Amino acid sequence: SSKNIVKLVWKNPVTSCKSLFMECRDIIEINLTHFNTLSVTNMMYMFYECNSLISLDLSNIDTSQVKSMGEMFKNCYSLISLDVSYFDTSEVENLGTMFHNCKSLKSLNLSNFKTSKIRYIDNLFGGCMNLISIDLSNFDTSQVIAIHKMFKDCISLTSLDISHFDIKGIEDMSEIFSNCYLLTSLNISNFITTSATNMNNMFYNCTSLIYSTTNINSIFAECKNLEYINIKNYQSN
Repeated sequence: SSKNIVKLVWKNPVTSCKSLFMECRDIIEINLTHFNTLSVTNMMYMFYECNSLISLDLSNIDTSQVKSMGEMFKNCYSLISLDVSYFDTSEVENLGTMFHNCKSLKSLNLSNFKTSKIRYIDNLFGGCMNLISIDLSNFDTSQVIAIHKMFKDCISLTSLDISHFDIKGIEDMSEIFSNCYLLTSLNISNFITTSATNMNNMFYNCTSLIYSTTNINSIFAECKNLEYINIKNYQSN
């Protein structure tokens, strides 16, 4: 019915779209063709819990001034496709929980995202249970301070390339890959975790991950303040 379709005509520039369609649970279509977002700096919660939306055309949205996209699509359970590949994220600092619980999405292409200013990517894809592929090939994490739960409950992911991630300034890395039980390989050889203080459940229930090593030379070298190590379950085949 027409009551479930919104056509937004707003030609004058606005500066904030925060919570604009928040909890509009019955909307099935939103037409943003004539919506001027040239001056918008805040898109937090913009489509939060629009859980009847199946698709969303954002091709007319200008994001060049946006600083926050936190929880923008959170709980959009029914979204089966979402093209954000053309988003200009050069000014964005917060992507935290942006796609959390987008349970019907199968793929996301973020390869064009400019992320040199981004500080928050925590829970970014958490709960995306049908997400099979994520393109993060150009993701710059050099300024990131929050990354915990980033891929938590991505139970359909079989592969993930984050080998280029810079995480040396991150303290909380808890539950990043928790319940990614179809993930068979993960290259984190370049991870520098010197700042990490919380890595709880980082690989919890990653039952398909295979890791083996034949070289443990210097594994605890220069750990001058290390007082106790529990390796009673360590097996060297």
